Amino acid sequence: MNGPSASLSTLLVIACLILVAGCTSEDKFEGDYPKIATVNTTSKVSPTPTPGAGANGTTDELIPPIEGCGKGNTTRPEGCMVVPGNGTTEAPAPDMMENDTVRPEELAPDQEELAALGPYPDFITSNEDYFITRIGSVPEIDPSTYRLSITGLVKNPREFTLEELRALDLVELPLTVECIGKSPKGPAISTAVWMGFSLYDLLDSLGLDKSATGVKYRAADGYYASHPMEQVRDNGIIGALYMNGEVTPPLHGFPLRMLNPGYYGVKQPMWVTEIEVIDGPIKDYWGDGGWDVSPPMAIDSTIFFPDDGVEVKVGDVLEMGGAAFGGTRVARVQVTADRGRIWHDAEMVGRMDVDNVWAFWKAGIIFPAPGDYTVHVRATDINGNTQIEDDPVKYDGNSDWPMLEVQATE
Repeated sequence: MNGPSASLSTLLVIACLILVAGCTSEDKFEGDYPKIATVNTTSKVSPTPTPGAGANGTTDELIPPIEGCGKGNTTRPEGCMVVPGNGTTEAPAPDMMENDTVRPEELAPDQEELAALGPYPDFITSNEDYFITRIGSVPEIDPSTYRLSITGLVKNPREFTLEELRALDLVELPLTVECIGKSPKGPAISTAVWMGFSLYDLLDSLGLDKSATGVKYRAADGYYASHPMEQVRDNGIIGALYMNGEVTPPLHGFPLRMLNPGYYGVKQPMWVTEIEVIDGPIKDYWGDGGWDVSPPMAIDSTIFFPDDGVEVKVGDVLEMGGAAFGGTRVARVQVTADRGRIWHDAEMVGRMDVDNVWAFWKAGIIFPAPGDYTVHVRATDINGNTQIEDDPVKYDGNSDWPMLEVQATE
């Protein structure tokens, strides 16, 4: 770092006086340190973990996860919205939306308030902006002739028309999904509110065999993926028919996309035409290609703004913002300008009070002297898992600290 030397105690006092929430010392250093400036916000934020004694050198009490919508499938927890199916190929009818429970999109932060804080993307990603990955072209599927075939270890295997699937009880699921191959600041991550049927409930209604250990999905484009039965039973997997209040677009899996909350996009197959209940090994398209697709999304973070190489004058506040996700729920986000010797808490400016949905953060940094700086970000989840600096295994999801290169000038 550039600038005059100062004692560690003096630097810590100065830093802590102007932090957004606090600081943590992890090593000794010399020189003036970039200070974290308080960024005034008016955004409404859902409850955050209570300060206390936490893990990994943090100062947050890490609260246990709240059961999500459809967990267990046999009893739906309070706050889970279930709407009756409408048996049509149209978007959900207005009377389907009538429910005393607050709708998921109503829990999202106000987008205008977020926009006033910086160039954040939409908290609920529009269908047009939702990220896309696929192994080939988008299949052309006729809704009038589409059939979902359920085979294997069920007493009553059968086919379902699209109308029959939409006549089932439907559950709404807000969910952030990340591509397993996304780089630390890559764009392949999005959040949508999906609506679909409980897979476990459907299989159970067909007489699920006790020997079943998993399910395998086959898609119209040749893709295939699998889930172990304990995830089907306990993780609230749904067969999504609607996306953000509209029929799921062909680009995103029409007519049927399977969603497994908390897992990477490779485990969310689109254009599903067959579900086989199996008692054999779990097989996946990308797993057979050398990827380890079994782990859930690890706690991770990204930087939305500013761009790399940004210039800022010494003494001015550089405002930066991004998102954290994975690990069920985010407890805190921190920034550092000396590779983790001193960490400063960012301010949480947008989140939903539900599992497996990203949280938006913001921090303001003042640099003490001219020079080149590298700012890193890390997140911690409610279970005490903290994002690591260098993820040693990239083929099961990359969760390296994202970084921002900054040039401070006179």
